[in-house]
Amino acid sequence: MDGQQVEQQLEQMKQFILQEAREKASEILRKADEEASIEKGRIIRTEKAKLKAEFEKKAKQIEIQKKIKFATTLNDARLRILQVREQALQQILSDAQQKLGTISKQPQYKDLVRDLITQGLYRMEEKQVNVIGRKEDAAILAEAVPAAAADYKRRTGKDVNLNIDNTRFLPAGPQPGAHDSCAGGIVLTAQEGRIISSNTLDARLKLAFEGVLPQIRATLF
Repeated sequence: MDGQQVEQQLEQMKQFILQEAREKASEILRKADEEASIEKGRIIRTEKAKLKAEFEKKAKQIEIQKKIKFATTLNDARLRILQVREQALQQILSDAQQKLGTISKQPQYKDLVRDLITQGLYRMEEKQVNVIGRKEDAAILAEAVPAAAADYKRRTGKDVNLNIDNTRFLPAGPQPGAHDSCAGGIVLTAQEGRIISSNTLDARLKLAFEGVLPQIRATLF
């Protein structure tokens, strides 16, 4: 084999090797592209899942915050309604107390005091009873006490010794700057103060108000 033939064979071998190398390189590139595409898809899916989970988490947090804010607002509104209702009820009671103060200035107040004493005697059923009233009602008590004792005797057949307490007095009627007051009526005591029956106009108003409170609430609210 001469030198030219050797050169031809070497060239053929070189071309063969180059062709194999090109094919191998092409196959490696193709596989790399496939793997890159697969990895890219995996990364995209993973990131999408993360984004979805994060979105759902934030959406849930926002929904919880909305519910908390709604509940807080609703509770605040309910509290304000309750406060307004309570203010309205207190205003009704205050108006009634103001009108109550005018009763002792009316002519029939003397008869009312007598009836209040008699009612207290029915509840107590004691033979010795003290009557506590306002200083300003001294003249009225002087007439009402014996009348109440006689009325009690007539209706029950029982005697009672009524004594007007001149050492203790109920608060005077409403006065500017006064912390407490009494619109009228009496308090009865017996057994050295161990038995007490409060029949003041203020106590009667409180009982009456508590009795009709459900009706007032139903009417107003």
